[in-house]
Amino acid sequence: MLEVYIVNLGKYNEGELVGTWLKLPATEREIQDAFVKIGIGRYTEHGYRHGVEVDGVFYEEYQIFDWEANGNFAIQQNFAGWGIYTLNAFVKKLKELDLDEVFVLYQKVVRGTLPLFRLVEEVVCVMNDLGLEHDFVHDDEIIEQILFEAKSGSWERIKFFLEDADVNSEWHILDGYGNLSRITVKDVEFAIQRIVDYVEEELHHLVA
Repeated sequence: MLEVYIVNLGKYNEGELVGTWLKLPATEREIQDAFVKIGIGRYTEHGYRHGVEVDGVFYEEYQIFDWEANGNFAIQQNFAGWGIYTLNAFVKKLKELDLDEVFVLYQKVVRGTLPLFRLVEEVVCVMNDLGLEHDFVHDDEIIEQILFEAKSGSWERIKFFLEDADVNSEWHILDGYGNLSRITVKDVEFAIQRIVDYVEEELHHLVA
C-alpha cells in the first residue's frame, strides 16, 4: 500500500546518501532488516541491537525522505518527520479497512458494471467497523420499523416512511425527515468521504 525511502540521517549529514525502500505495512523483522541495511542497526548473537558505531561515530537516527502510495486509495500526505513505527501502524489501519476494495467497487459503479447496492454493502460494513453513524437502511430493518409503526396504528407515518422507497432495492437511505429515499451515487460518495475524513483524523492523532 505504501513504500517509504528511509535514510541514515548521520551519513546524510556527512554528505553520503545511504538509504533503502521499505514496503509498509512491514513486520518488526523487515523494519530491523532495513535499519541494518542503512547502517543504523545490527544483529548480534543476542538479537537485534539499534545503533552502529563506525570509527568513533555512532549512527542511530533515520529519516523518511520519499514515499510512494499504490492502490486506489491515494494518500495525499507529507510523511517527512514521521517515525517508521507510527507510519507502519497507520498503514496497517488502512489495510484493515479495505479502502482499496471500496474504491474499486466505486469505479465499477461509475462505469455501470456493478449495481449500486454492492458498493453500499461495502461502505456500510466499513462504517459499522469504524463506529460511524450513517443513514443507510436495509430491507430487514425496514420490516421491523413497519411492524413497530403498525402496532401503534401509525398508518400515516408508514405512508410517508415508504413513499419514496425503491421496492426493488435491498438498501435505502433516510432523508432529513426520517423517511426512506432512493440511494444515489452522491449519497455513497458522501459516505466514502466521511470514511476518508475519519482516517485522516486518525492519522493526525497518530502523529500528535
